[in-house]
Amino acid sequence: MVSWRTMIAPFLLPVALLATANGGPWGRTGAFGEPTCESSGCHRNEPLGPGRGTVTIDVGPYVPGEKQRVRVTIADAAASAWGYQLSARLARNTQQPAGTFSIAQSGGADDLFSWIHCASGSLPPCGSSEIQYVTHTSVGSRLNTRSGFTTFFIDWTAPSDNVGDIIFAAAGLAADGDQGTNGDRTYTTTVLSLYAPSNQPTLRDGGVVNAASFAQGAPVSPGTLVSLFGDKLGPPNFSRIVARSDLDPVTGKLPLELNRIGVDFFAPGQDPVPAYMLFVSDRQLNVQVPALAVTLPARVEVQPVFNRGQGRNEVRGNRVTVNVQGVSPALFTFPDGKSAAAVDQGGVPIGRVGLFPNSRPARSGDVILVYGTGFGASTPPVEPGVLATGVALLNATVSVRLGTQFLASSNVLYAGAAPSFAGLQQFNIRIPTGLGSGDLPLVISAGPFDSQPGVTLRVEGP
Repeated sequence: MVSWRTMIAPFLLPVALLATANGGPWGRTGAFGEPTCESSGCHRNEPLGPGRGTVTIDVGPYVPGEKQRVRVTIADAAASAWGYQLSARLARNTQQPAGTFSIAQSGGADDLFSWIHCASGSLPPCGSSEIQYVTHTSVGSRLNTRSGFTTFFIDWTAPSDNVGDIIFAAAGLAADGDQGTNGDRTYTTTVLSLYAPSNQPTLRDGGVVNAASFAQGAPVSPGTLVSLFGDKLGPPNFSRIVARSDLDPVTGKLPLELNRIGVDFFAPGQDPVPAYMLFVSDRQLNVQVPALAVTLPARVEVQPVFNRGQGRNEVRGNRVTVNVQGVSPALFTFPDGKSAAAVDQGGVPIGRVGLFPNSRPARSGDVILVYGTGFGASTPPVEPGVLATGVALLNATVSVRLGTQFLASSNVLYAGAAPSFAGLQQFNIRIPTGLGSGDLPLVISAGPFDSQPGVTLRVEGP
């Protein structure tokens, strides 16, 4: 996952802001040889020490001369005031600017949260070789806002020609709001924007698979967690997992884009339906299949897209086909690829000794939790993209086979949505006596459909 650390843009106190016209001193992104406001002394994290926050930049590939909206998000559970500084430069010469920034004109409060300055100290327009910096305003610092994260939006117009890769660098400030310089944490990050015409995302043929089984050619189903494999699905060596700050602020659903990449499902005769994003990297995407208004089973097309709905900035990749049916059960495994992803009620991994530092076999009488995806709808329903909040039992008839035995229904204590997750199912299973010892095959079925073969659970007799 992309590593995010240290940041900038001094959060200036209300009184100080009156004298400094918002934001902090220029050249504090923490990249290109620049310090941050922490390392230069205007904000210090002591006495609290390093925090566990992040700063992220959402920007897609660029189409020459086109404008797109850039999002900077700072996350820190302890912060109550916020700031940032952002710049864009040519990767081949980081002393040269790349494109120009402008204040977002959305008609909302976001338009007041940022302002732009030239490296020389003047306001735009800046010289053709002069770096532009974007930073927060006094309004944008949102003093006493304890949301755990905050976002800034700024418009960026790409250079008029192909200039190669462009580096965006941001430093984000998570301040404690006490109007002092201590206890304020900074985080930094960089991300690439690539030349869109030669960096279209590409999915491999057959590259859409159940995220638990990775079974080639196997069908998926609405609500299932799936992995998509391909090339140029993000900047080189980039990865990012969904965070709370990415959830829809109104519905609480998973986002339809992450780092400006999304995935569309095309059912026959239907408009494209966006999937819900959980993870992006340059070669893999993890998403949740959306609800599809089509009679199942069906054959649908899947397509990656950058900057969805942003006019000429929208960049679409190839389409691949996948079969969709009502259920497509599969069990997650630990990194060895065969041990079922299972824990006891205290969270201790169930598996052979040494699989993890604290792993242990299951024993008769234990209640273990096993995780999977693709087991179908539940009651009450949990729509795709929604994080489950309570008990939601699977509608399909569930059976569990461990070793050579089908477990009695009294030993399947729960089969339903995993709380606080989207697309994940949880099975609470009591281990009966008489199973024997060893790595026993584990299969969980939804109606007539079985989870993938080859998954085992380590059991210690009797």
